[in-house]
Amino acid sequence: MKLTLLGTVYTIWCKADKAKNMFIAGRRVMFIVHDYNIMINGLCKIKIVEKIVNIFEEMYSTNMIPNTITYNNPIDDLCKWGKIWYAWKLVGKMHIGGQPTIVLIYNSLLHTLWRIHHFDKTIVLVEKIKDQGISPDLYS
Repeated sequence: MKLTLLGTVYTIWCKADKAKNMFIAGRRVMFIVHDYNIMINGLCKIKIVEKIVNIFEEMYSTNMIPNTITYNNPIDDLCKWGKIWYAWKLVGKMHIGGQPTIVLIYNSLLHTLWRIHHFDKTIVLVEKIKDQGISPDLYS
């Protein structure tokens, strides 16, 4: 069984710390972005916000640059859980890291802002999206 699959299974079953140890499996292992993506997605499934944030911090501390895929699910899930502050923080980190913000991420933010009745911020974000040359889709 591949270590990444085993790590995913452990993460989903609320054993996030053991999942990370499964990747290491008693030897010195360098994580790649894909490994972190698996751990983050598993943590999103069980809604453990602090560990998601900790994994991102670990990536930043080791100069690992998360990709757009790394950010997409957590931002969407954080918005759905009402944790928009964390989602905005990750979007800021995306911009600092030079990662493009895709329309799916903006859709999550727009829907959350609209749901919590921040209509003025929603309109400002739509204008920002247009200024960046991103075309809102039907879902936006």
